[in-house]
Amino acid sequence: MWNLDLLRDRFLAIVERHHLPDGSYCRWLWQNDAGSRELGANEYGCADAANLLYTFCAFPVGDAREQLKESLLSMQDPETGLFTEATHHTIHTTAHCIAALELFDAKPRHLIKGLAERKTKAGLYDLLENLNWLDDPWSQSHQGAGIYAAMTLAGETDLVWQQDYFRWLWENTDPTYGMSRIG
Repeated sequence: MWNLDLLRDRFLAIVERHHLPDGSYCRWLWQNDAGSRELGANEYGCADAANLLYTFCAFPVGDAREQLKESLLSMQDPETGLFTEATHHTIHTTAHCIAALELFDAKPRHLIKGLAERKTKAGLYDLLENLNWLDDPWSQSHQGAGIYAAMTLAGETDLVWQQDYFRWLWENTDPTYGMSRIG
């Protein structure tokens, strides 16, 4: 039997080091040589913290819970409804933040207007068909999966749209490997 208590405690200590006084979380603790890191409260820092705290049975309660939830909610762009973070595609970041909000039994405050064209079958299929599955499958698949998570968890899809999404996957997934795009 493996006892992972010490490892869990180390993970939680790392999360705590990223905790900011306002209840949000940063992603980076120091600036890199290029000066390109977004220091301070960050969408990814908050969503990652929520996921890790939940995973390790240390999810915040009371005021701390409300502060983290409010931090995440405040990071949504009210015009587009998207969550944006410099190191990940906006669809992926939006899905990551909305999924973290789900842990608080919360929905985003604003409609995801920035993905409105993806609410139709044609718009959804246009996105999935035009991802760069060959040269960049890792980050591109984050958009393909993210569109489903973001739109569904936000309550902006119906069953027909969800069936269209899985139909496209069924018809386009490589049958040999069970993942990635045919060809």
